[in-house]
Amino acid sequence: MTTIGAFLQSKLNNMLRWIAETGGPQAPREPTQLEATALAETLVRDHVQTIGARDFNALLQDPSLLPDMVLALQFVISNEQMHDKFWRYLKLFSDTVVS
Repeated sequence: MTTIGAFLQSKLNNMLRWIAETGGPQAPREPTQLEATALAETLVRDHVQTIGARDFNALLQDPSLLPDMVLALQFVISNEQMHDKFWRYLKLFSDTVVS
């Protein structure tokens, strides 16, 4: 059985790889389980409405986002065909730490 941290780390790595393979910025390293869990906790604590509204601007205003995440986010914003999948990833992250 896998832990929540390992699951979130795997999914975050998948998302970052997808962004890089689509031409976006390459993450300098893989996030740790703790970093992936902290991101998911931040999303569920501060961004449930942001995710529901698919509000990129609100997400960009979060000072706790790591610079690498901001670069990836800016790339996704500029590529409309990526929006739906990106928001589904964020919903998965937040739903995982709630359940």
